[in-house]
Amino acid sequence: SEWRATLLVRETACLTREDRQRVDELVAGNLSALEQLGDRQLIARIKTLAYTLDPHSVVNRTAKATAERFVSCRPAPDTMTYVSALLPVAQGVGVYAALTREADRQRAAGDPRTKGQIMADTFVERTTGQARAEDVRIEVQLIMTDRTLLAGSAEPAVLPGYGMIPAQTARNLVRGGPDTQCTPGPDTQPDKTVHTWLRRLYTEPSTGQLVGMDSRARLVPSGLARFIAVRDQLCRMPWCGAPIRNYDHIRPFHEAGPTTADNLQGLCEACNQAKEAPGWKSTVVTEPPIQPHAREPLTLQPHTVETRTPTGHVYRSTAPPLPGTGHT
Repeated sequence: SEWRATLLVRETACLTREDRQRVDELVAGNLSALEQLGDRQLIARIKTLAYTLDPHSVVNRTAKATAERFVSCRPAPDTMTYVSALLPVAQGVGVYAALTREADRQRAAGDPRTKGQIMADTFVERTTGQARAEDVRIEVQLIMTDRTLLAGSAEPAVLPGYGMIPAQTARNLVRGGPDTQCTPGPDTQPDKTVHTWLRRLYTEPSTGQLVGMDSRARLVPSGLARFIAVRDQLCRMPWCGAPIRNYDHIRPFHEAGPTTADNLQGLCEACNQAKEAPGWKSTVVTEPPIQPHAREPLTLQPHTVETRTPTGHVYRSTAPPLPGTGHT
């Protein structure tokens, strides 16, 4: 099948063309034997042959893969998140085995939580150093209107790095209650300790923008960096959407570009480096207020950046709308 052909190509990518052909002959040359192998057995067979033919290249590939270990975080449905770690096999198996042993121990001691819940809570506790997974310290840049926080409004809030979350979930995060409105289960800890810092980030009603901040320094201060991260949420290049890694001067600092909220944008590392190549130019778009009807109030445009590429193409990037702005 196409999938099995993909496995064969993937597991032999480090070999020479001649060795890849030899593995192909040995593995796929006997179709009746191939059909009896599951995917894991097939991968094991390919790896064995690859190591036999060229052990040096396989060792080098393993060393390169070890150097590329990382941890990532991405949104999941229903206000959940995936925290994934790409680890060397011994470390990954060791982590999973330790979590499994702890879950089995607590289940044997009468813990009413499921094995999966105990493993998840233990993962949080051992990673953060907290006594309990429920004892959270919240300093996430949770953006919500005063109506959502204080008046029970249904306007959703924004959690940078995740996206929109329901209003009730945002209120629960602030007050330290359950993260859902479901009936509490046996794993609910009503007495959990929550340390919460509220960072007041209000939007200008007519513009939909956060209040500006500025600095005389070339390096973006931490407070201003947090402000840009909240405003932009993700890389501002229209085609990207990767997490923000750099805070870029739209008009370069060496061209007298100020370190202000208007002249800064959040970019991922790749887009920030690409922007510095010859032929790229970015400018802040300043357009007159929109006044569709004489009796309606003025509406100013949200923060907009225009990027011109070396090919002459022009793209515009607008800061995403925030709760309570009325923009779509």
